[in-house]
Amino acid sequence: MHFYQGHLYHFAQLDSTQRYLLDHPPTALPVLCIADTQSAGVGQRGRPWQSPPGQLYMSLAVNLPGEAALHQGIAQMLALTIVETLDSQAQTLRLKWPNDIYANGRKCAGILVDSQPHGDSTRIIAGIGINLARPPASPAEQGYLNEHFPARTPHTLLASLLPALLAGLERWADKPYLPIEHRWTDYDLCYQQRATLEGEDGHHTLYGIDQKGRLIAKSADGKLHFLTRTRIAWPTSS
Repeated sequence: MHFYQGHLYHFAQLDSTQRYLLDHPPTALPVLCIADTQSAGVGQRGRPWQSPPGQLYMSLAVNLPGEAALHQGIAQMLALTIVETLDSQAQTLRLKWPNDIYANGRKCAGILVDSQPHGDSTRIIAGIGINLARPPASPAEQGYLNEHFPARTPHTLLASLLPALLAGLERWADKPYLPIEHRWTDYDLCYQQRATLEGEDGHHTLYGIDQKGRLIAKSADGKLHFLTRTRIAWPTSS
């Protein structure tokens, strides 16, 4: 990765790449942490992320100008960057808000974003876990990229994703929102489907996200809601 200008840590085993960078002193340059396996990988809302060998586990820390509230939507930008890089024609990969990636209906990747104040800027730590090769006795409901795309190793996958992620973060630092013509809808697993939402009454019809990554949902009374703190239950069929 000769193109990468920053600090790089690669561990055979680590409790969590995300926890490692949360404890790492801030630096001016980006910091990338990779682990072959994790003993205490963490997912959204503190859930454990199973971390057998052969998959990609990484966290990337960067400094961005402004306070944390300015960077709402960065997880959606990163998720969209990943699927556009790996599946530009949106044939296989799908996104489930806020930041899960599915391959043919099975979750294969997740993104976790933490932030820390750093002077007049914000230190963003983005953790990314991607399933590549199915290990023995893995749950049938989990998805794996190598079952749908030409086989990659964690190293070759990282080499293809990292330039796109860094470019996306550079654009975000200049304009901290998604472009108006963003392609979330092309990949949206739940677009125009009815779903129940955590903390919201009744069913809602989902219409993708806005430029700040907020979920757009229409309630039964026809009102549009722009949500940042909720969870999509699997879409209902009626």
